[in-house]
Amino acid sequence: MRGGVLRERNFAQRKFGPAVRATEGVPDHMWVYDLRHTAASLAISAGANIKALQHMLGHAIADMTLNRLGHLYEDDLASLSSALDSSLALVA
Repeated sequence: MRGGVLRERNFAQRKFGPAVRATEGVPDHMWVYDLRHTAASLAISAGANIKALQHMLGHAIADMTLNRLGHLYEDDLASLSSALDSSLALVA
């Protein structure tokens, strides 16, 4: 059927699963949801605004986005520290 509802389970079993298994280097346990998580982590790494990310993921509130993806921001602590050090050097 064309133009109908895309049901994740059907898509995963009929298309996504076989594509994953046929692709070298992709873990067999990858799920469609992993692509969503990857997209979110790449957006965070690119400096996405949390409200833009919230909209992209379809979350009702930004708190939900931060609670579910907050662990992806942990790598930003080192760059935050460097940025603060640079800012203090300019003031001093």
